[in-house]
Amino acid sequence: NDGNLKNNINDYFMKFNINKKIGRGLYIFGKYSTGKTLATAILAKNILMIENPLGTNIFNIKFFLYDDLVRFSYDEHSFSTLETIIKRTNILVLDNIGNETGLHTSARSSVSLLDNIIRNREMNGKITWLTTQNSPEQFAQNYSEPLRQIIRRNYQIIHT
Repeated sequence: NDGNLKNNINDYFMKFNINKKIGRGLYIFGKYSTGKTLATAILAKNILMIENPLGTNIFNIKFFLYDDLVRFSYDEHSFSTLETIIKRTNILVLDNIGNETGLHTSARSSVSLLDNIIRNREMNGKITWLTTQNSPEQFAQNYSEPLRQIIRRNYQIIHT
């Protein structure tokens, strides 16, 4: 299925001007260690070479391991920084959704944070890429119906 991942990522890249215009995100799912994170990193590098050729950070992409982002959101000072990142980052990559450790968070707050991020970014036409081991059906068991609808409607779903 590795060819499927490469072909779908390449398709997203080739249509990036359209994807950027409509704020289309990526939902990449598959088993552990199937290249999801590497694929998003390569895609990000290629997009930055086109969108930001002089490295001036006008167009930016930020990666977060979702578990770290959830913990980061607990501190008030960090949360205001996080809000700025959520609102201003051109592409926000949330890696490993659904595998939060639970050490510093509850499942409810993790779900709520993701819901808020996705809704905020969609309203502002910002792109979000999600990687997860959960299929859309498994994702549907843990997250709200409005969030599932956003992902079905405005994300390219790729299985690794």
